[in-house]
Amino acid sequence: MTAVMGARAAAMCETPSPSEEARTRELYREHDDAVTQRTDRMFAALLGAQWLVAIALSLAVSPYAWEGSQRAVHLHVWAAIALGGLLSAPPIAMVLLRPGSGVTRHMIAVGQAGFSGLFIHLTGGRIETHFHLFGSLAFLAFYRDWRVLITASAFTAADHVARGLLDPMTMYGVAAPTLLRSLEHVGWVLFEDVFLVTSCVRGQREMWEIAARQASTEAVTEQHARSVEAVEREGALLAIATEASRSKSEFLANMSHEIRTPMTAVNGYADLLLDPGITASERISHVQTIRRNGEHLLSLINDILDLSKIEAGKMTVESVPCSPSQIIVDVCSLMRVRAKDKGLAFEVEFQTPIPATIMSDPTRLRQTLLNLVGNAIKFTSRGSVRILARCEGAATSSPTLTLEIADTGVGLTREQLARLFRPFEQADNSTTRKHGGTGLGLVICQRLTQMLGGDITVQSLPGRGSSFYMTVGTGSLDGVKMFVGLTEAEIPEGGGDAPRARASAEPLRCAVLLAEDGVDNQVLISTLLKKAGASVVLAENGRVAVERALAAAVSGAPFDVILMDMQMPELDGYGATAELRRKGYRGPIIALTAHAMAGDRERCLNAGCDDYLTKPIHRTRLIETARKWVEKQRAEGTVVLRRPVPPTGAPERALSTLPSPEPAPAPPSLTAASTSEEPLFSEFAGDVDMAEIIDLFVDELPGRMDELRRAIADGATADVKRLAHRLKGAAGGYGFGPITAIAGELELAIGRGEGAAETQEIVGRLLAMCARARHCEPVAEAI
Repeated sequence: MTAVMGARAAAMCETPSPSEEARTRELYREHDDAVTQRTDRMFAALLGAQWLVAIALSLAVSPYAWEGSQRAVHLHVWAAIALGGLLSAPPIAMVLLRPGSGVTRHMIAVGQAGFSGLFIHLTGGRIETHFHLFGSLAFLAFYRDWRVLITASAFTAADHVARGLLDPMTMYGVAAPTLLRSLEHVGWVLFEDVFLVTSCVRGQREMWEIAARQASTEAVTEQHARSVEAVEREGALLAIATEASRSKSEFLANMSHEIRTPMTAVNGYADLLLDPGITASERISHVQTIRRNGEHLLSLINDILDLSKIEAGKMTVESVPCSPSQIIVDVCSLMRVRAKDKGLAFEVEFQTPIPATIMSDPTRLRQTLLNLVGNAIKFTSRGSVRILARCEGAATSSPTLTLEIADTGVGLTREQLARLFRPFEQADNSTTRKHGGTGLGLVICQRLTQMLGGDITVQSLPGRGSSFYMTVGTGSLDGVKMFVGLTEAEIPEGGGDAPRARASAEPLRCAVLLAEDGVDNQVLISTLLKKAGASVVLAENGRVAVERALAAAVSGAPFDVILMDMQMPELDGYGATAELRRKGYRGPIIALTAHAMAGDRERCLNAGCDDYLTKPIHRTRLIETARKWVEKQRAEGTVVLRRPVPPTGAPERALSTLPSPEPAPAPPSLTAASTSEEPLFSEFAGDVDMAEIIDLFVDELPGRMDELRRAIADGATADVKRLAHRLKGAAGGYGFGPITAIAGELELAIGRGEGAAETQEIVGRLLAMCARARHCEPVAEAI
């Protein structure tokens, strides 16, 4: 078989590939195995039938033998039973145990040839029974294996020789056979063997050719299928690339428009600020417009950065206890005014009991809900916007919180729904032209929700409105209090200024320990807290903060909250917080830091702080954060206020420790610069509560600049960096953003070790900017 296969492979016109040749061999073996096993089964049935025929033949020809007056079963009958069983049983067993094997084939050949001799013996050598051998050889040719024919012929020859030697008086024992007898016993058998062997070899060759053609056909078909698949894949990739290019082109066009619009407002109102004839109220209005458009620009940039971080796998979410009802309250307070301005009904419904706290990321949860509610208001011109909250599976191991935002707006078609959560896309171009936006908000919302263990789905009909379903995991709710029967009436009315209104309407009335080494921040933060109704004690470094906090706790009059600057001399805020926690202090500590990198919050919390505020300090955020922790501690009873809160206007410990610098006269260079530059006013210039400390900061600026010049002249780079850092934080707190920016640039330049020329250029710009700083103008001028 191997020789035939090799010869055929060499004779093929085209040399097949290794894979085709391997497939040809596989197909050949499969077909050969199928033919062999089928023939095995045929011979198993044939051998069994021949055994029965041999017994019947022996019984028909000579069933009995006579010995005198007695008769017995003829020996031929026993020979038929015994020899027939011996010839048929082993091959049949091999067919059952090892079908298709070479050993089985050769055992069948021996058994089949043996039956030819048995039939000749049973009939006494009748010529008709000799034809059984020719039929057996023809049947064995079904295997298409010429070696089986040789085995059968060799066994027949051996049988004849053995019979001739053992029984020389029979036809097998003729010493000198005639030509006819030789032809009968040998010639015809050899002739048939030659004919059948040739047929078997030809059959193997044809079977190999068929397998080769099938393998070649399969290879061509597979190659064609791969080519078609490659073309389809390339077409699909081209379509995707084209669609992505189109989407990004439209996105860039939309983004360009979205950026140009607020930038136009910023530049236009900045030009108006250069007009020396505008009043203070106009100036404040212009600054507020610039700030509002700047915040819009920042939100656009944040969207792009958020999506980039998500796609790069850099976005992380935290899992901390947070109040879903409070998040809904916050969103309602911001969005209710927008809905009211458009004449829309704004409703909130708690459909099931709501957990008091869940484990999630409150910032990302609020961001997502704000975006969804904002979109609902944006795309609804009449009717209502509703927030439906429900908790599902509260008693299971994986409960979820579902927030449904339903509106009666324009609705979406199926085609628009299919594109809704693709980056850079909106419902259609008319949506962008009419409502604006970048097409990133929903993508970011969906990715964030998925990171929070849930997803966003949507149902919508054109002209009937839309319902967005935001589902997030809550963590285990075992032991968590559930709010039952919450109603919209329990959610406070008001817009985005509700927190500030609350801060001013409800006195803070608490004792605060402020650990801060910067004089400017001491004055600023103390004044803000004092206006809110708190009493303040100062600590100029971490060591003093630890001593005063522990002393107050031992005396039975602990501080309600500690504001801890994390960068202080002698003992910084990290060390001071860690030492307080080691000594068993459990009061709330809020970190104050100028760093806003991703790991800074975790570092502060790991040190033992309860919360985190970044500089420059925002008044509302400062007061509300302090209020949150004071109320929490009082509700839990961990820290109790036992000291009387001084009435508004009474002297406080904070102010007793503050320095009272006298305003220093401006150097000639500053005075000269101030006459040739446009004035720079604080963004808080219209805040009467801030006016006094802003004026104090402006008065101190010339002295600060003198100190900075001396440090530069002495080559004290460490002092220059320290002074720049302090000026950066102080200017930001007092609303002088341009000074903060240049001071930060100087701090970075010193840290990078840049040359004197670059540093001197930055210092020159800083001096010029400080020279432009002005006191707050009286409000009466705006009337």
